[in-house]
Amino acid sequence: MMRWFIAIIILIFSFIGIESYKNIELLRSSYTLQQLEKRVEKMEKENLLLKKKISSSFSLKNIEEYARKKLKLEVPKEVRFIK
Repeated sequence: MMRWFIAIIILIFSFIGIESYKNIELLRSSYTLQQLEKRVEKMEKENLLLKKKISSSFSLKNIEEYARKKLKLEVPKEVRFIK
């Protein structure tokens, strides 16, 4: 009788241990998923920002400004030819 009681107690604790482990792993996976979703959201925002920056850098005004300031280019002077 005592052996059956001990066996049942061990079985119950084993079952509780397995279920607890499953729940802990589920929580850990859930936390990891949330962290990855936050990273994806952050990267999507950063990607959008970079796309805007790229599109604005290709504007003629910005290219002209870059040429004048960084490359020291100026507007060409008008040259008149006499025939």
